Amino acid sequence: MGIDRKILLLFALPCIGALLGMLAYMAVPTETNFVPDRPEFLTYVDQLTLYTSHVRENDNSEPLQDVFLHNTPGEEPVTVSMIVKNGSRSYVIIDGRKMNVGDTTEAFTLMSIDRNSVTVAYQNGTRETLHVKGY
Repeated sequence: MGIDRKILLLFALPCIGALLGMLAYMAVPTETNFVPDRPEFLTYVDQLTLYTSHVRENDNSEPLQDVFLHNTPGEEPVTVSMIVKNGSRSYVIIDGRKMNVGDTTEAFTLMSIDRNSVTVAYQNGTRETLHVKGY
């Protein structure tokens, strides 16, 4: 009684395939997570709040200014809740008030309304564009 060669071939092919798969798994390098290098300028941005903006009496150097911090003296930051862009009937909700272009409060004047931002001009002459993230 002999073993049929077709049955041997039937069992041999999956075993050979499994061996080739294991060899390929061992040959491929393991996956590692890519972590990009931190840009050097971000270190300086993180340290901006550590430096003072006051000038000493005998110091002729210019003070550092944190450009990411809104610090207009005597004014609270403006909070934009919603922008409704509808041609000439566009309006925004700022600090809980419905405002149109040209409306004025004690702190600022609404200059323009865009799709994702509004521009306000403060009483001291500075302008600020406030961006609203769309959902």
